[in-house]
Amino acid sequence: MEAMAVKKKEARRDQILDAAVAVFGEVGYHAANVADIIAKAGVARGTFYQHFENKRVVFDELLDDLLERVRDAIVDVDMAHPEKTVYVQLQENVERVLGILFQERALARILLAEASGVDADLDLKLAGFYDGLLKLISETLQLGQMAGMVRACDTVLVATCILGSVKELVYQHTLRNRPPADVAAVAREIMAYNLQGLFTRR
Repeated sequence: MEAMAVKKKEARRDQILDAAVAVFGEVGYHAANVADIIAKAGVARGTFYQHFENKRVVFDELLDDLLERVRDAIVDVDMAHPEKTVYVQLQENVERVLGILFQERALARILLAEASGVDADLDLKLAGFYDGLLKLISETLQLGQMAGMVRACDTVLVATCILGSVKELVYQHTLRNRPPADVAAVAREIMAYNLQGLFTRR
């Protein structure tokens, strides 16, 4: 009986979170309010406050889950992988991250367009997340340099350019609420652009 009550409580919590995603996607984080989330979830006000203190706490949980999924999608590159080249492993990382962001495009749009500047704590969290991604990209480029695959460059600067290009691409797609039909093709183009450039070589 107790297990059933816990399961019901968790289901109600998930219901509120799902409603919040829908509301944030429709009107944006700043314009949304608790009443909107309650109405969308179809729950009583007291039920909402049993689970969450305010809309910021709801957003925090949604954002934490999204950032964790993105981090988990990025797998360390194995330079000695017996079956996959470094290029293929990198492309798979990009594809997995894009798949998550396009699937959660309402949250991704808020993350890229509205989350910055909400308050100092959230800015610190986002800065830590992006610093972690930059460190990972930079270290991967350094490994490529050691293997003779990547030219001499400022790896932090180049990592920033790579991250920026991916963020803008995701933002433009989510802004229009039109995720690409072929995520793998987008991942391939991102890889080609960032690692090979635009000009043909003679």
